[in-house]
Amino acid sequence: MAGVSWKKIKDVTVDTEKTMRPKPGPSAKEKDKSTVASYPKWRRKPLSYTREPTFFSMQKHVTAQVARIKVKFDDIDTETISNILTYSKQLPKIPTDEFVDGQVFNAELFKHFKIGDESLLERMYRVTASFGKTEKVDTAKFTELICIFITSDMKKKVDFVFSVYDDTTRDGCIRTDDILLMMRPVADAMSQDYQDEEEQANDKGFLLNMVMQIANIEPTGGISRLRFHTMVKHNPLMIQFLGGCLPNGPDIERFKKKVVNRTTIEVAGMFRHERRDVLNDPLEQDRSVISTLYSVRLELP
Repeated sequence: MAGVSWKKIKDVTVDTEKTMRPKPGPSAKEKDKSTVASYPKWRRKPLSYTREPTFFSMQKHVTAQVARIKVKFDDIDTETISNILTYSKQLPKIPTDEFVDGQVFNAELFKHFKIGDESLLERMYRVTASFGKTEKVDTAKFTELICIFITSDMKKKVDFVFSVYDDTTRDGCIRTDDILLMMRPVADAMSQDYQDEEEQANDKGFLLNMVMQIANIEPTGGISRLRFHTMVKHNPLMIQFLGGCLPNGPDIERFKKKVVNRTTIEVAGMFRHERRDVLNDPLEQDRSVISTLYSVRLELP
C-alpha cells in the first residue's frame, strides 16, 4: 500500500459501491405515462380520464349536485332532493354517463305522473335539457324537473309551462303557431271519425278561435311571460289551457310517498331496476289509455 494515500482508497471504495448499487425502478407515475404512451394514438387520453372515480369523489359530486338544486328550491328539504337524485341515477343506460334518454324520460313521466301525450313530452324533454349547457337531459336536470312538479312555488311551475308552450319559436311569446301545434292532438282526436277534410279544417279553426277568445289573444298578437303569469293568477286553470304538462295532485302525492322521509338506501333499493321495469311495462307500449284531451274544462266568457 506504499505510495497510495488513504483518501484515494476511500474514493475508490465509494465509487465501487455506487456502481454496484441497484438503480431504483420507475415510479408509479412514470409507469402510467409509459403505459399510456404504448397505446395507439386514438386510445391515448389524459390520465385523469383513465382512472375510475373513487367513492369519495362520487359522493362529493352528488353533494355538489344536491346543493345546486337546493338553491333553486328552498321549500324542498335537502334529504328529499338527494332521494330524487338517487332515483334519477337509476335511469341512465350507462350509470357513468348520467344521461336519461328520451324513451325512458317519456316512460317515467307516464308511469308516475300520467303524462302521455308524446308531442307534449318531446317539448318537455327539450325544455328540461335547456336547464344546463348540454343538449341532453342528465340526472341532475331530471331531478330539477321532478322538483318543479312537487314544489309549492307557483312561479316556477308557471315559468316551466310557459317554456313548454313557447318551445316552437322560443321568442318569449306564445303565438298562433305555438297554439296550433299544441292543439293538434286534440283536433286530431276530435276529427278522427271525419272523412271530409273541410269538416276537419272547420274543427281546427273553431278550436283555435275558442282558445284565442278564452286567452283574449289578437290574431296577430300573443301572450308574453308576464301576461301568462297574470292570467294564471286570476284563473289557475289557465296554467294548462294548452295541454297538461304538470301532473295532477294525487299523482304528485303518490310519488312523494316514495322519496319523502326515506333513507337513500331505501330509495336506491326501491328503484334499483327502474329502467328495466319501466321499459318492460305493458302499459308503456300503449299510451292510448291516457286521453290526449285537456284535463281542464275551457269555458267561453
